[in-house]
Amino acid sequence: MRDGAYRIRCLILLRLDAGATPASIAEQLQVARSTISRVRSRFLAEGLAGLRDHRAHNGQRKVSAAHRRRLEQLLDASPRDFGWAPGFGAGDQLSGHARHPTAPNRAPAQRRDNFPHMPKVPQTRRELEQQLDEHVAFLKDSAEAYDSGKTHEAKRLAASMRVLLHDTPNSHSLLGQLGKKTIAILDTAGEIDPENLLPESLLTMLWSGDLSNYLPKLDELHDHRSFVPFEQWWKATVIDDRCGNVLSHKDLVLIMANQDGGAHVDPGVDSKYHRISRQFAMKLTAHHMETGASDFVRLVERASVRQIAHELLKTLDPSYGCNNRLSTSFAHDYVEINFTVPAPPKIIETDPCPCGSGRSFKECHGTL
Repeated sequence: MRDGAYRIRCLILLRLDAGATPASIAEQLQVARSTISRVRSRFLAEGLAGLRDHRAHNGQRKVSAAHRRRLEQLLDASPRDFGWAPGFGAGDQLSGHARHPTAPNRAPAQRRDNFPHMPKVPQTRRELEQQLDEHVAFLKDSAEAYDSGKTHEAKRLAASMRVLLHDTPNSHSLLGQLGKKTIAILDTAGEIDPENLLPESLLTMLWSGDLSNYLPKLDELHDHRSFVPFEQWWKATVIDDRCGNVLSHKDLVLIMANQDGGAHVDPGVDSKYHRISRQFAMKLTAHHMETGASDFVRLVERASVRQIAHELLKTLDPSYGCNNRLSTSFAHDYVEINFTVPAPPKIIETDPCPCGSGRSFKECHGTL
């Protein structure tokens, strides 16, 4: 029985004949009680003919035969058959054609609300090379500004390096598109020393003036310099505060770009990055001998990103180079550098021994 309304009316009559109450029928069939009363009245007056729709009193049919055929064609087709690019809502297309079956197909270019899904024209090799030249220029300009004292330029450096280096399932790095991520990258960091118990920042050096800031090494120090594969360089740890907070080249660039203002400001930032950049997890203080003032040495994350940009620039343009001019930095002050290490927590005799033996401290190292 293809007429759903006719079927419902028949079920109403059958259940009335079986002795069901109008209230129970209304609940079971999800219809109004007035519908049950109207169906009974029409059946008593007209018989089975009264259960049919009275189309003569209801105007022209809403769905014509041509409309039905058009709807069936749409259901059997796909959005691409109507000029829609993948990603556009098939429901919008279907409903639009169903309402206006004779209307021309809408071209994707008219869908401004879904701009990211517009058909894309591939960039030529020449255009990509121009993009690379521009981003190298961005890096050089921001690096020069950083070196003049505008340390916030580290955020712009991070944003450009993300464009050049970072691949995701939905986006491709510029160097990757140009086939240049296979080149070896300059590494000035080296490796974390597992025997060193003090915090390590491999891309920076210590400098203390009025602001007590870390300084990028740039071309000043030559204690380590080699060229390594990209993945090794990208994932290598360059900051370790010896308290479980470690950051790599990749961590510094992406967190600063995606969370800390380079290209986006997140409501929160990575906890390890936060501890190192905001809570002075490196535990390094500088004491000015002449003034007697002490302060934490700051901006290790920005100085590290500046040095990462230096490594990348030296890789892409071997003629690039700059120095920190340390003689002028140290000309005005003499400082003493100290590590502020928190006192170890007091161990209660009944606590498990820190050595991991499983015995209580009193029965293990507490007896020494």
